[in-house]
Amino acid sequence: MFKKEYVFYGSHADKVQALVSKFSNFSGSTLFRRNVDVLLFAPIVGFLFGKMSEVDKSKNRSTKIFIEQMIREDLRIRFNYQIITLLDKKNIIDDDKRIDSTFRNIEQEEAESELRRYNEYILGGVDILWEKLIEPAKLEQDYLNNLYDFLDAINDRYNETLTNDSVMDLYTLARR
Repeated sequence: MFKKEYVFYGSHADKVQALVSKFSNFSGSTLFRRNVDVLLFAPIVGFLFGKMSEVDKSKNRSTKIFIEQMIREDLRIRFNYQIITLLDKKNIIDDDKRIDSTFRNIEQEEAESELRRYNEYILGGVDILWEKLIEPAKLEQDYLNNLYDFLDAINDRYNETLTNDSVMDLYTLARR
């Protein structure tokens, strides 16, 4: 499922490249070390902020995550996919259908729409990461201040969106 090359296109390629680029010539610091690190974090951000974006092929640019990295990170990518699909009540209202999409139909054709939605969360997360971390930064310390503020906002949204009871209810349903 996630064991193939992944490509960011157009404006998303530009944004991912900005997220992995050095923002400090002195220390060589970056916000993300690799494209695959962006891929691991972006869908969570997209889901928590409710942002989904379409693939942008208007610009003739791309940046890739090679198959070797995708295979190495398959378990974490799959885990993110499953958590988001399981919790995404906005797009799949029925609990049983979400559970089937998350665990039982993951490798089947029925999962195609969920994979497309997950990719839209990835791209939406890339948009938010760029808007919150890169776009407003002018100086080196701005990147760190933006990161601190953004992580605080994520913490607030996470605690607001997910409760232990909601996760346990879905877990109980899945065990049936």
